[in-house]
Amino acid sequence: MTTNWITKDSNNLIIFFNGWGMDISPFKHLHSNDFDLLHIFDYSDSNHQDMIDERRINEYKNVVLISWSLGVWKSNQFLNHNKGVRCDKKIAINGTLQPINDQFGIPEKIFLGTLENLNERNLLKFRKRMCFKSPGETFFFEHLPTREFENVKTELKELFDDIKSESNVFANFDKAVISENDLIIPSNNQHSFWDGKTDIITLNDSHYPFHLWKSWDEIALL
Repeated sequence: MTTNWITKDSNNLIIFFNGWGMDISPFKHLHSNDFDLLHIFDYSDSNHQDMIDERRINEYKNVVLISWSLGVWKSNQFLNHNKGVRCDKKIAINGTLQPINDQFGIPEKIFLGTLENLNERNLLKFRKRMCFKSPGETFFFEHLPTREFENVKTELKELFDDIKSESNVFANFDKAVISENDLIIPSNNQHSFWDGKTDIITLNDSHYPFHLWKSWDEIALL
């Protein structure tokens, strides 16, 4: 797990758990006037969670957790392992806490098919599906992640093993943002998981909706 602090001496902090295969590149357009940012990504080694300084996080006056895609599950795992971390608001974007599940996440057969057949060509196809019929496709492909393919493949295997082996206690999220055209984690499955658990915001967009926002502050205020 990789962490990157972007600080402006603010009293407020956003913790962002990114999705699989990502880095900061597709999110560089998001600025912030009011928040420092702790960006967490690359889950190819899940043994580095202790690198995150709980005390440093808790020094902030206001802490907002934003997580996306498989990062939603990863953020929940992090909170389970780091009970002392205080989050004043938790926002899940296009993800659930049961991400490999025929009813509540990615159907297991599809997840395994992606993992077993992953090559650079299929990764490109996956990313196109992430942006299906979205104005954000051009933006995303102009700001592609720069990580090495083998690292991305290792990360997906690590995530699969991690998700299948761990029995989670579910954290309470304050908002769930669901794109109605999500072809990665089916929108209906997201609704099935979150309905009755939290407030839901729907978007007419794809799995990657971040082109809709200009700042982290906008997302934190959802």
